[in-house]
Amino acid sequence: MNSTDQTPEQHLAQRPEKTRAYLTAMGIQAWVRREGPAVPVAEPVVADVPAPAMVESPPPLPAPVAADMPPHLEEVPPPTEEYAANIAASAAQSEAETPDAAVSRVLTLDWPQLKSAVRDCTACPLHETRTQTVFGVGDEQADWMVVGEAPGAEEDRQGQPFVGRAGGLLNNMLLAIGLRREQIYIANTLKCQPPGNRDPRPEETACCEVYLQRQVQLVRPKVILAAGGGPQFAESGYTAVALARASVSLRGYPAGGDLSSCLSIAQTQRQGQGLGRPQIRAGYRSADTMSAVLETPPLQLRPMTEADLNTVMDIEQIAYPYPWTRRIFADCLRVGYRCLVAELDDVFVGYGVMSIGAGEAHVLNLCVAETFRRRGLGRSLLEGLLDAAAELEVENVFLEVRPSNISALQLYDQMGFNPIGTRKDYYPADHGREDAVILAICLLAWQ
Repeated sequence: MNSTDQTPEQHLAQRPEKTRAYLTAMGIQAWVRREGPAVPVAEPVVADVPAPAMVESPPPLPAPVAADMPPHLEEVPPPTEEYAANIAASAAQSEAETPDAAVSRVLTLDWPQLKSAVRDCTACPLHETRTQTVFGVGDEQADWMVVGEAPGAEEDRQGQPFVGRAGGLLNNMLLAIGLRREQIYIANTLKCQPPGNRDPRPEETACCEVYLQRQVQLVRPKVILAAGGGPQFAESGYTAVALARASVSLRGYPAGGDLSSCLSIAQTQRQGQGLGRPQIRAGYRSADTMSAVLETPPLQLRPMTEADLNTVMDIEQIAYPYPWTRRIFADCLRVGYRCLVAELDDVFVGYGVMSIGAGEAHVLNLCVAETFRRRGLGRSLLEGLLDAAAELEVENVFLEVRPSNISALQLYDQMGFNPIGTRKDYYPADHGREDAVILAICLLAWQ
């Protein structure tokens, strides 16, 4: 009989005395089966359940074989910048822009993008002979924009328009109308120099025209001065005011077309009078150009001297509500401006002051004594100033006048002057400031 066959009593009886004492001290009662009838234990019944049928698992998929993969896909390195550039160039070649799409894209570029597009342009053969492109310089929000025809040798070398002798002439022209080079934006129609400084060809101008149009859109100038042989963009509806040797007529400006003085700057080609080829009205010197002109003796003109300043100031203070000072006249004499006195039968009747420099002239003051007006003396005095300028080979003459001075505007119009812009708040007035209308005439056709 092994230990598993012992009853609890037998097992307890076999425990050491000390163990029983421990259990008793701990309050643990030793379990002893009570006597009673034995309960038969039923045998478990196992039903005859058929075993489930065995289902075979699908065979495992074969592992990919390395030999089936293309060799160049087994390990793809990260793309390099050169790789990306080659991909972009390949895509550009496969999807070349149409001309209309290229124009539309350029007309959406900002300044940095436009400069890059011009720098990288290879649209015409001129890129093969250029040193560098000539984009443009100046105030990118200027009211005035000067547009030349094409870069010369010096422009090609420096990369800026209107430098060298041409730049000096332009600077003097701007100073004559009260502007500095830094206040305007300067560009050329062509961005590359034609070989040998030849005239631009139509196909070259066509390639560059969109760049100029975008520059005009970004600058949004109030006045465009077209210098040279006449930029082709004049046919696109922009204003072109010819200042030097241009043969471009005035055009309507897309933003509204009127100067701040309410003088329209939109004229048709037939009506426009560019400085390069002004259509001086025939017979404007005849006696019937002004109905109020009286028969007068010839006007004598002579140089002004310091001794004339007292009489000059007497006329000046009566003629203008805001006259020049005596010091201004004295300074004009001191620096050598052309200052003339008009006399009629030895009577001092008027005077004129004109500055001359670099082939340009600027009429600064023209005045006839009040008692001698409406006799055509103002026209004769102005003719004398223009004759003096022509003798010095001056090409263009400029002047300013108040929009409210109707009689002066009529005189200058009869003489062939053309309005080319305004100077805002130029003159003092009773209630603030008054604009100045800028007028100009080319003496090449005035003789």
